[in-house]
Amino acid sequence: MTPRGAEDAQAWRFHANQVVEPLADGRVRVAFRAGGMLELAWHLFTWSDAVEIVSPPSLRAVMVEELQKALARHRG
Repeated sequence: MTPRGAEDAQAWRFHANQVVEPLADGRVRVAFRAGGMLELAWHLFTWSDAVEIVSPPSLRAVMVEELQKALARHRG
């Protein structure tokens, strides 16, 4: 999570087994294991550009695919 979203991310419970790690540059790394990539991507989108999906690549791919579908629907 970028510095802009870090405080909110630290207060949010993504998963019962999550690990939250504050980084020196003000960002926060949140790590946990989950199975529902689509639902997780939808949830992460609520943070807009304050979140960066570092891994797994499959979650990042789902996010990109969902964003592309939304753009295709809404472009004039």
